[in-house]
Amino acid sequence: MKEPRADTIRNIAVVSYTGAGKTSLTEALLYTAGVIPAMGSVVNGTTVSDFEPEEVHRKITVSSSVLHVDWKDTTFNLVDTPGALSFLGEARTVLRAVDGVLIVLGASSGMRTELEKIWSTIQELHLPCLLFVNELDKERTAWEPGLAECEKALEFEGLPSTIPIGAESRLERVVDIITGTAYRSSKDSNK
Repeated sequence: MKEPRADTIRNIAVVSYTGAGKTSLTEALLYTAGVIPAMGSVVNGTTVSDFEPEEVHRKITVSSSVLHVDWKDTTFNLVDTPGALSFLGEARTVLRAVDGVLIVLGASSGMRTELEKIWSTIQELHLPCLLFVNELDKERTAWEPGLAECEKALEFEGLPSTIPIGAESRLERVVDIITGTAYRSSKDSNK
C-alpha cells in the first residue's frame, strides 16, 4: 500500500450528541468507500467503531475511534467521538487534533446542549465545519427546521450543499446543488 502524502490527509472529527447517528454515518461512509463489505449496526453491536464491550452493551460511543477512508486522492481519518455529556471532554480533546469537523444533527431530535458545548470549542479553535442533517427518512422530519434551529442556537449561517428530494419513507435522492447532480439511494445495496 502506498503511503499517503501529508498534504492529502484530512483528520475529521465526527461530533454530536448520543443518538444523532454519528457511528451509523461513519459506518455508511466506510461501506460506500468500499472499506467494509457490509454495514454494521449499532443496535446489533457490529459497527467498526463501537467495539468495546461497554459500547456494544450500552449502544453508545464511549471512547473515540479513528476510521481510515481513502476517497479519490485524499485520505480521511474520521474520528467517531462520544456524544454523551459525561464523555464530552474526550470529544473536546479530539477537536484539538483535527483539521475539520463534521457535526451530525438528528432531524428528529434537533439541537441539544451537547452540540452547543462542542460548538464553543470548534469556534475557539477556528475549525472548518460541515453540518449533516441525519434521520430524514423518519416520520415528521425535514432538513430546513433542523438547519434553522442550529443556525439560531449556534449563531451561524449555513449554506446547504445538498438537499433531499422526497421526505420520510419517500426520501430517495439528494441533489448536489453545486453540480446539479442527483444521487439515488439503492435500498437493495444499502448504499
